Amino acid sequence: ESPILPGIVFILVILFVSFIGFYTYKFAISDFAFAESFKQARQNNAQRSYQLQSQAISDFPQRADYHRVFSQVNLSLANSLSQSVQPGSSPSGETRQNITTLLQQGINSARNAVILAPLASINWQNLAQIYRSLINVGKDAENFAISSMNRAITLDPYNPQLYIQLGGIYYQLKRFDLAQNQFMTKTLKS
Repeated sequence: ESPILPGIVFILVILFVSFIGFYTYKFAISDFAFAESFKQARQNNAQRSYQLQSQAISDFPQRADYHRVFSQVNLSLANSLSQSVQPGSSPSGETRQNITTLLQQGINSARNAVILAPLASINWQNLAQIYRSLINVGKDAENFAISSMNRAITLDPYNPQLYIQLGGIYYQLKRFDLAQNQFMTKTLKS
């Protein structure tokens, strides 16, 4: 008959509902910003698309999908910048710095996706692709690519694409015997 117990329960319910409501709101806002980023990308507004994806990640950093997509966007922008440099010429210091920043952001975002969802094979596959694109550019990129792809295979051993991609990494490294073994494994798993 004491009003204390109902008061405590009421406060706990309010705190619980507020907590859930806050994160639901953050999730919805981030999802809206991320969806809008794709619309901006289709309209060739790369800068606004990039800003919206950054905002979505900032609003709700717990979404591995956001990080995975953002890593690919950063890699694409870095590739685009590097291809804009005239053959035979050296990129400016600012261009070089932008490329380095984009590559590092791509790696960090891919790693974040793996940290947030370590049992999702697609995140490890994405990380391997990021590292594969940095072979001959980044230190130990080939080892990180192979390791990440092996982790993806461990999580999804019946996916033949993963074996083909690992074989592609070995082929790129001119390790033809290992590449052939992966391509044969793909045939056996199919």
